Parts: sequence; structure tokens; C-alpha cells
Amino acid sequence: MPGSRLRAVHNRLHLPGPLLALCVGPSLVEAVLVTALGAGSGLSLAPQANAPVPFGVFHDLRWLIVYSRSWEGLVAEGMALLVARSLLTALTVRAAWPPGLDRPSLASLLLRAAAFTLGATALLSPWTILLFGLAVAPVSWFFLASVPAALIIALLVHQGAIAPGWWRQSLAPKALAWIVLTFLALSASAEVTGSLPPVAGVAVAGVAGVFDAWAWRGLVSAVANRPTAARFRPVAPAGLVSLAVVVMAGTVAGFSVAARVPRSPGPSTLHRGTAGGPGGDPAPGDRPRQPLLIASGYGTHWDGARSPAPLPGPYIERRFSYRGLGPHGPLPYTSADTTQPLAKLERLMAVQVQALHRLTGEPVSIVADSEGALVAKAYLAATPGAPVSTLVMVSPLVRPARVYYPPAGSQGWGLAGGAGLLTLSRTIRSVAPIPLSPSTPFLRSVVREASDLRPLLSCPLPGVRQVAFLPLADAVASPDPSPLGIPSVVFPAFHGTMLANPAADRALRAVLSGKRPPPTPGWSLADSLIRSAAAAWQVPGLASGLNPVWDQGPVDGSSPSLSRCQSIRAHLRAQLAR
Repeated sequence: MPGSRLRAVHNRLHLPGPLLALCVGPSLVEAVLVTALGAGSGLSLAPQANAPVPFGVFHDLRWLIVYSRSWEGLVAEGMALLVARSLLTALTVRAAWPPGLDRPSLASLLLRAAAFTLGATALLSPWTILLFGLAVAPVSWFFLASVPAALIIALLVHQGAIAPGWWRQSLAPKALAWIVLTFLALSASAEVTGSLPPVAGVAVAGVAGVFDAWAWRGLVSAVANRPTAARFRPVAPAGLVSLAVVVMAGTVAGFSVAARVPRSPGPSTLHRGTAGGPGGDPAPGDRPRQPLLIASGYGTHWDGARSPAPLPGPYIERRFSYRGLGPHGPLPYTSADTTQPLAKLERLMAVQVQALHRLTGEPVSIVADSEGALVAKAYLAATPGAPVSTLVMVSPLVRPARVYYPPAGSQGWGLAGGAGLLTLSRTIRSVAPIPLSPSTPFLRSVVREASDLRPLLSCPLPGVRQVAFLPLADAVASPDPSPLGIPSVVFPAFHGTMLANPAADRALRAVLSGKRPPPTPGWSLADSLIRSAAAAWQVPGLASGLNPVWDQGPVDGSSPSLSRCQSIRAHLRAQLAR
């Protein structure tokens, strides 16, 4: 009995040499190439080079959508990946086949793998496009929609590369466990990689390849040893249809709610009007109050209405208008006004800051959310000596535009990603209350100026106190776990909802009164850990040196030097003066 148990343990732990070579080899080769070519943000993807199905296909799509620059090249690269992935999958399934069972022929496995790769590509492509959008605008909603959907697809279709007639069979519980374990292990490998230098990341990729081999063997064994069901049980097709229905219904419902709710900052007291003279102006005899400019994010709108209750404290509040100033103050604006080029929005902010400063005679404090935070930071970087004392960036875009896509009708890196985003935005245009097209002037200006905007958040602003309020959910939106380089605090919140968070509201009042925000070490640690693990499921960043549109700046993820920040400020200053 002890001998049989030892043999059983040995059989479970022993991995055939060909299986190890097929799993460890691709991961090591990719890790070495990524490190040598300077595409450091892609190192977290290397362990997935031959991960169990369909994670390998998901891996290929994320590289392809970033590193394709012409339609001809996209077709050629796609065909090459189809052939390579199909052959690699067939050989791996054959090497992982459990002993004692009749092994399918290589030809049948190859045909099955090719059909599976094509099907998985079709199912995973929409979610890959969303992840490309995440690399353009690092907002957690893209990740939270795409990665869970991709995991559900993996749970439903993994049998397709291993067994015939899989779609009419029930799912094997052990196989489902292996898919979940693989997802967790790949996330953990990215967690470790993010905390180590690149050379050590290569070693992590090799270790992860060993796990991939183990997972392949367990997955294939679970599917191949599953008894054939006597009854027709189309669990996978029913699950895929249900997923599609839930996604479509959720999209329509979500945008319908968004269309009914004002797209200006919500329940926080910060967005109420101010007491004093007409329209919140200081009345005669009032004690001096702190001028405060509130900037909302992308897709918001404001009808000019004011709430009668003031923010407790000595504030003269003004809304930053994406349309500009009129004779009586900030003009109402629509969501379309938030899509203007970044340089134009910087000029609008410069005018409105100066107007509020002239009105009060005091330095202005700015509280800016999401897109508004990027506009405010770019404006202050381009305007030395601006009459601003404090900048609070709420839900800022951390490392935006890690990828590129060319203008419509042109070719360039990220061609497939840009076309996919455009198709997706047109598909949901009828239910979307905000402009989501990648061709909007704001998003085009962001990807065009990426080499300056990506490190901008970490640059100091001489004479301006700046603090970043980070929602914990946005930890999944950017793969770089390194410190921002400016004071920051993390709160348990979603992107765009921070100003409705009581803890963030209290911290905001503290900052505006000149105090330090309360520390949040537990949430900050969670942010760092989640950020590293989530890197496994993002698209790789485009290496800066490959794109002639971008100025040559620091490699992705590195903190900008003082000279680099000075160069960024000079470039933004010249752009603002045009």
C-alpha cells in the first residue's frame, strides 16, 4: 500500500521532459526577448507563452493588438500566430496526455487546436480591445469588465482543444479547478515579477513555465478521464449565450442609468454652491475665503445649476467649465465639450484660474477628477508662477497612453487596437450618453503626447502643493507598482466616485486647510499588490523607442528625472503658447 501511494504521488509530480520543454522554453525565450528589447511592461505576460488553454490565445491577442502597424502585417502576424499556437497546443496536449489512455493522433489534435484557436480568438477579441482601451485611458472599469469575462470564457471553453464534442458535454470540476488555479498562479507570477529587477523576472518566467506544464497535465487528465455523458448537456454554449446576454443587458442598463444621472460630480458637498454674495461671490464684510476650482472628468456635463448648501469651510467654489467663461461666470457644458484637445482645455483652465484669482485676490486651490486632473496637472506644468497654491488630483490617470493607435485612415502601431475601439464605440453609440470614440480630439492628443503625459503625474510642481487621491479599484488599471513620486493616499472606492466617499471628503478638507491627509498604509499596500498582480492581464506597453510619433523619454514605468520633468514642462509650455 505505501509503495502504491508513493508511485501515485510520483506520477502526479513527475513531468515528462517534452512537456517541460514545451512550457518552459517559450516562457524563457519571450522573457529574454522582452527584457532585451526594452518592452519591460510585457515581462508579466511571458509566463503565459504556453499557459493552458485559452490563456495562451489571450496572451497572443494582447501582443498582436499593440504590435501591429499595417493591415498586411496584421494578417501575416495573425496567420503566423495561428499556426504557431495551434502546433504548440497540439504538441502540448499530446505530451500531457495521461498514460494508459489511447493518445489521439497528432493530425487530429492539430485540427482540433486550430479550430479551437480560431474560436477562442473570436470570443476573446472584444475583451482584448477593452484592455487596449485600458492602456490608453487607465480607468478600472475597462479591466473590471474584460478580465472577469475572459476568465468565464476560459472556464467554459477550455475543453475545446482537448476533447471532441466538448460543447455537448458537462464541465469537469477538476478541470475548472485547474483553470482557476492557473489564473491565480499567473497573477502571482506577475506579482513576483513586479517586485524584482528584469533579470530576475526571466527566472520567474522559467519557474512559471514549470507550473504551466503541471497545469497542462492536470487539465488534460481531468478532461480526458471524464466519463462521456449519456445525455446532451450543452453547458458551454448555454454559458456563452448567458454571458453575451448579461453583457448586453448590463451595458444598456448601465448607460441608461448614466444618461439619467447628472454627469457632474455627485453627492459630495464639494460640488454644492457657496454662500456669500450673488453666485457665491464674496459679499461686503465677508472674511476672506479660499478660492476653489472644481474640475470634473471625461464625459461629464453641467447645466449651470447650483445647490444652495455650501461646503463647510471658507471656500469660494467655482466649477471649471469645459466651454469656458461667459459674462456671468462658468458656462454650462455638455459631455461633448470634454472631448476637446488637451492643449485647448489647458488654455480654458488658465483663463478660469486667473479669473477666480482676480476675483478673490488669493491663490486658487484646484480639486480635479480624472480627466480634469490631467488637464490641471498639464496646465500647471506649463505655467510656472500660476496663482495656484494646492492641486488635489482625484482618481488621476496613472501612466496614460501606454500604447498608440494611428488616426483614422492612417497606419501605425496599434492599428488593430484603434480600429477595434472605433468599432466598439460605434456598436454601443445608441446607448452611450458619453462620447467613447478613440478619434475624439482629447484621446488623440493624449496618445500623441504620451511620452510627456505618461510620466507627468510624478513630476514636481514648484510652488504648488500637490496630492493624489487614488481609488483602490484603479490599482488594476496601471501595471506600474512603483511610488508616484508625489504625496498620495488610497481609498476603497471606484474611479469617479471618490468625491462621494466620506473618508476622502474628510481628507480633502484636511489638505485644503494645509494639513497632511491621514495615512492609509493598509490600502496603499493593497494598491501595490493588486497593481502588480493585475499586470498579468493587461496588454504590453509599446516600447517608446519604436514609435517615431513620441519624443524619446524614460522607459515605461521609470520615475522621471528632474531634467526630464523640466523638458516636459518646456514642451507643454510651448504647446500652450501656440
